[in-house]
Amino acid sequence: MRRYNRGIALALLGMTAPVLSAQEVNQEWVTVMEEHFNDPTLSYWTRWAGDVTDDSGAVAYTYRPENAFISQGDAVFRGDILDGTPYYQTGGLYYPRYFTYGRYSARVKMTNTPGVIPAFWLVSYAPACGEIDIFEATGLKQSNPRAINVQHFWFTNPADCSTHQTHSSLAAYGLIGTADYSLDYHIFSAEWTPNYVAYSVDGNEFYRSTLNVPNVPMLVHLNTNLAPPTSIPSYITNRMTADTVLPADFHVDWVKVEQLAPRACPARADYAGSLRRADGSCAPVRSVDYNGDGGGDLILYSPESGSAWVGTGQLTTDTAPVARSLTEAPGEAPWATGARLVSGDFDGDGFSDLLSYGGDGSVSIRYGRPDAELVEFVPGRTLWNTGSRLSAGDFNGDGYTDVLIVQATGTMEIRYGGKDRGLRFSPQSQRQAAIGSKAYVGDFNGDRMDDVLLYGPSGDIDVLYGQVGDGLRLATTAHDQYNPGLSFTIADFNGDGKSDALVYGTSGAVEIRYGQTNDGLRFAPTSQTSWNLGHTLLAGDYNGDGFDDVLIYASTGAVEIRYGQASDALRFSPQSVAAWSPGHKLSTNDFNGDGKTDVLVQSAGNDIEIRFGQTSDGLRFAPGTVTRWNPGLTIHTGQR
Repeated sequence: MRRYNRGIALALLGMTAPVLSAQEVNQEWVTVMEEHFNDPTLSYWTRWAGDVTDDSGAVAYTYRPENAFISQGDAVFRGDILDGTPYYQTGGLYYPRYFTYGRYSARVKMTNTPGVIPAFWLVSYAPACGEIDIFEATGLKQSNPRAINVQHFWFTNPADCSTHQTHSSLAAYGLIGTADYSLDYHIFSAEWTPNYVAYSVDGNEFYRSTLNVPNVPMLVHLNTNLAPPTSIPSYITNRMTADTVLPADFHVDWVKVEQLAPRACPARADYAGSLRRADGSCAPVRSVDYNGDGGGDLILYSPESGSAWVGTGQLTTDTAPVARSLTEAPGEAPWATGARLVSGDFDGDGFSDLLSYGGDGSVSIRYGRPDAELVEFVPGRTLWNTGSRLSAGDFNGDGYTDVLIVQATGTMEIRYGGKDRGLRFSPQSQRQAAIGSKAYVGDFNGDRMDDVLLYGPSGDIDVLYGQVGDGLRLATTAHDQYNPGLSFTIADFNGDGKSDALVYGTSGAVEIRYGQTNDGLRFAPTSQTSWNLGHTLLAGDYNGDGFDDVLIYASTGAVEIRYGQASDALRFSPQSVAAWSPGHKLSTNDFNGDGKTDVLVQSAGNDIEIRFGQTSDGLRFAPGTVTRWNPGLTIHTGQR
C-alpha cells in the first residue's frame, strides 16, 4: 500500500524469517490468528495516529484513533471531515505480531465513493522492506470506484524503505473490478508462499504472481486511505469529488491468518509444547512468551501478597528481562495468594497465557497480548478443589494448550483449551489414579498429542496416550514396575520427535527410557550410569542442536551439562563443568529468542543473572544481566 510518506508512527520490530526443521514435515493449514472483533476496546490491535503529508509536505489528512472502532460486531474505519485542520480524517489498525507466508483473509464490506480507499495489507520495515497489498479498493490507479487493485514488493531498494517504485518490474500488480463490493460482504484473500502470491475473491483466484515475492516477516494492517482533491502525487487518479459522500465506513467482519504448519508443536524439555515462529513453524526450544516478540518471558509473583510482575525477555541485548507490575496499576488488584502458576497458549493465538490456581482453589486465566499486560477476559473466577497438581499439555493435538488436573484424592481430569478462551470441562477425561501418583507430560509416541506418564507411590508405571477425542488412552502393554522414590525429567534427548524419560533414583542410579512409536518406553542399557545424590536437573537444548540436554546442579554448587545425541545415553562435556555457589534457584527459558535454552540464576540473596546457551559447550555469562529483585518472589518461567 503506497502512501505519500512514512509519517505515521508505527512501533515495528523486525525478525528474520526462520527455516522449517526436519521434524516439521507433516503440514496442514493451521489458523494462527483469527479476529471477529468481539472486544470493543480492540485491545489486541494498535490504532494508527498521525498525519499523512503529500509530496509537497502539506498535511493531506490525518489518522485519528477514534476513527477505528467497533460497531455491531464489525471493525469500522471511517473517512470523514473535520471543522479544523487537517480537514480530512480516517482510521487504521495493525496487529502487532509478525507473520511470514500463509493465507490472509478478511470478510469486508467496502465503501463506494470517490477518493475513499479501503485497504487490507501486510508490511515490514525491518530487517528489510516488504509489502503485500491484498486489496486497495475503489481504484487507486484508475478513476474507477469499483476497481480493486493488488500489489506486492514495490520498493526500489528492499533495504531502503524510503524508496518508491520506479520501474514496473519491481512490483507485481493486478486489477479486478466491475462488481460493487459495497453492496454486501465479500472475502478477500492472498496466499503468500516463498514462490508466489495468489489473490482471491470469495475463494476464486483472480491473479497470481511469481515476481519479487517478499520473504520477510510482516504485520497485518486494516485502514482507509483518503485522496483529497488537492493532494499530490499525480499517480492517484481516484480522488474526492463533489460526488464523494462522507462519512464513509469500511466494514471488516473478521480477519484470519492461516499458515501451512504442524497442527500442534511438539513437547520439548520440561514444557509441553512450544510457541510458533513467524512462519508458523514450531520454536526450536520451549518458549514462554507473553508478548509474542520471540523473547522468553517470566512472572515474578509473591505468594504471600498476590502481587505480580511480568518480565519480558530482550532480543537484542544481553540484559535481564524488563519487569513491570501487573497488580499495582489503577483498576488492578492482587492475585490469589498461595497460587500455583501454569503457562500455555490456551486460546492458540501465539501468545503465552497464564493460569493462576490459588491456594483457596480459585482459578483465573490471564491471556497474553502484545503489551504483555495479561488481561483476564473472563471476569468470574472458577473454583476448583484445593491441593491439586496441574500440568500443561496439548492432549488432543488441536494446537490449544490443555490442563491436566490430578487431585489429592487421585481423581484426574483434563480441561481443554480453545479459541473461545476459558477451559472446557470434559467428563470423558475423568479417571482415578492411586493417591499420591505423579503425572509427567510428554509426547512419548511422537504423534503430536501429549501423553501422561503416571508414576504411582509404590512404583507402578502407566502411560496414558493423548487422542483426538476427549480423554486419554490407557496402554495396558506399557504398564511397568519401577522402584519407588524416583524422579523423572522429560525431554527429547535423541532428537527423534518423541519424549524420553530420564530416571534418577534415590541411590543416584540414572537411566533413560526412550519414547517410541509403539506403546511403552524403550529400555536403553547403555544409558545407565550413576550420579551423586541431591542434584537439581533442568532439561533444555542448551546448544541448539535439536537434542535436549540436562543441566546438573549439585548441592555443592558444582554444575555441568550432559548433552543429548542421536545415539543412546548422554555426552559428557568437560567444557561445561563449572563451580557456582550452592543454594541457587534455577529457571529456564529462551530469554533472548536465539533458539537455545538459557538459565536464570537466582541466589539466596536474590541476586539475578542469566547464563545463555551457546553453540559450543557450556553456558555464556552475560554481565549485563546481573541485577537484584525483591526478596520473597517466586520466578515462573513455565517449568513444571
